[in-house]
Amino acid sequence: MLKNENIKPRPLNEHEKEDMKSEVYDTFADYLVFCGNCGYVDKTNMYLMRAESRLEKVEDTALKCPCCGEVQWKLGYPMGSKTGFVKFK
Repeated sequence: MLKNENIKPRPLNEHEKEDMKSEVYDTFADYLVFCGNCGYVDKTNMYLMRAESRLEKVEDTALKCPCCGEVQWKLGYPMGSKTGFVKFK
C-alpha cells in the first residue's frame, strides 16, 4: 500500500483542538485520518463527525497502518491548509 503523495497530512494544532473543545468548528473543513508515524492517509474528504468516528474506530480496533504497521492514527487537515481545503498544482 502506497501513501497518497498528493496529500500531505498535518495534525490539528493546539489552537484548533482548543476551538473544538469550546465547540467552535470549521464547518467547511475537509478532515482526514492519517498515520502519525509515516503520514499514510487512511480516509479524507470527511466532515468532522465522520472523521472523529473513523478515528475512534481505527483506535478501538488497533488497526495497523498498511504502510508502516504502527497504530498511531491522528485527526488532521491537509498540510498548508487552515480550512482543510487542498489546492493541487
